Amino acid sequence: MAALGLQAVELELKNDDEIDTVIADFAAPRGNGMVANSDNFIAVHRDRIIAAANTHRLPTMYPSGYMTGSGGLISYGADQAQQWQAAASYVDRILRGEKPRDLPAQQPAKFVLTINLKTAKAIGLDVPWFLQQRADEVIE
Repeated sequence: MAALGLQAVELELKNDDEIDTVIADFAAPRGNGMVANSDNFIAVHRDRIIAAANTHRLPTMYPSGYMTGSGGLISYGADQAQQWQAAASYVDRILRGEKPRDLPAQQPAKFVLTINLKTAKAIGLDVPWFLQQRADEVIE
């Protein structure tokens, strides 16, 4: 990332009372962007995190499309419907007698890019046409 002139900074959110302050402090010097991890804290507090990022015009990428559906700017992550289908086939195989230890680990086969143009407009960001064309879903 150094070759691109970027520096990664870990934002630690220990409780929901810190969300607004931590995001506001990080967004204060213009030019920052945020990538949200896929974890339970982010999922549970997604509405508040999305609202804080959007309030401070902080471009943020989320791990799942339901977050862009909730007002997040952009998401890129494994196709969750495909993952649940794959999990269901494993449940079926286990119920038919296969041992879980004998089943190979699976990696996601498809990734989904979702862009929320309403959010982009609200935070003053122009999303390049070529990126919109590559998206699996564009929310207008």
